Amino acid sequence: MSDAGRIDGEVIACLLSQRVTGYELLAGFAANTVAAVTLASGARVVFKAAAAREVEVELWALRSMAARGVPVPEVVAGAPDAEIPYLVTRLLAGEPGSRDAQGGVRSGTAAACHRQHSAGSA
Repeated sequence: MSDAGRIDGEVIACLLSQRVTGYELLAGFAANTVAAVTLASGARVVFKAAAAREVEVELWALRSMAARGVPVPEVVAGAPDAEIPYLVTRLLAGEPGSRDAQGGVRSGTAAACHRQHSAGSA
């Protein structure tokens, strides 16, 4: 279980030793704290605080898939053994889980257009 009540831009800045210039808590994550974060360098990342085992497994999975050429978000940092276990990945554009008919991932705009077109031809 994450320590969600204590996670904000200041805590993330301390954990990453980098200044945070933007912070947006992402909805839809009941047990974890997940936020889109902009770092002082301009890098946009996703910060996830979760249970230590969950962070450990996700780090392993992302790194294993990347090593095999599967397109996954780049792991920027991860610390399953930290006081607040966390994972940081590069922020990717688009909508999670949105795929085209061939199974390819669509960007947010393309996915929205595809859904609108599909609804009109039903």
